[in-house]
Amino acid sequence: IAQCRPPRRSLMASSSDGSAHVHQLELAHKKRREKDHELRLKTNLHELYKELYAERMRVKKEKKEEERKTGLVIAANRLPVTPARDPESGEWVFKRSSGGLVSAFLGVKTFDITWIGWPGVDVPEAERPEVENKLRAQQPFSCVPVWLDEETADSYYNGF
Repeated sequence: IAQCRPPRRSLMASSSDGSAHVHQLELAHKKRREKDHELRLKTNLHELYKELYAERMRVKKEKKEEERKTGLVIAANRLPVTPARDPESGEWVFKRSSGGLVSAFLGVKTFDITWIGWPGVDVPEAERPEVENKLRAQQPFSCVPVWLDEETADSYYNGF
């Protein structure tokens, strides 16, 4: 930013011609001061816009961090879905359980819920990785199966 200099008044006009010249110099100086002032204002405005942008980014980041959901792990005897083979395609499909615990958590949107439990059916060991991947992708609950053999599952439900 250029420095403003006071007008030179050493030129004393003895005639109207000299007076006009001094007046022109004063006008030129005044314009220069106005330009300098305008430049300072633009610079200040630019700095304020940079600060505003930085603040908006900070608030946006803070908001994003607040929106991250807290994790909740539910460990139950059964998963909220039951795997079954689709008779036509042979693919593993999942049917949502209608239990009270499942129903109670369906409305909870403030947590990322991971549900751990027995899937309720025996899945051949070779097919478990595929079923596990599909269970992890379930919505609204990511599911992690606990594999039980038929004897353990039967003993749990029918007494040890």
